[in-house]
Amino acid sequence: MPNNKPNLGIVKEFIVKARIELYTGGAQDLESPEIITYHTLLISAVNKSQAEKEAKERLKLKIPERTDGSVVVEGCTRGV
Repeated sequence: MPNNKPNLGIVKEFIVKARIELYTGGAQDLESPEIITYHTLLISAVNKSQAEKEAKERLKLKIPERTDGSVVVEGCTRGV
């Protein structure tokens, strides 16, 4: 009988440090953001890449509509 259960893995906690860069000016200002906010998130995930992806998705929700912005993950370490 084959094993059809998904491989879930062990969930670990990761501390993800990221920043949101908001560009409120015209096209010429895309090289230097006008507003930068820094965030530290505690994410439960199976691996580091999944934690980074989850952090990006959460922070993208904080970017206001009709505003150009990006999320940059600065670091991800395994929590205690």
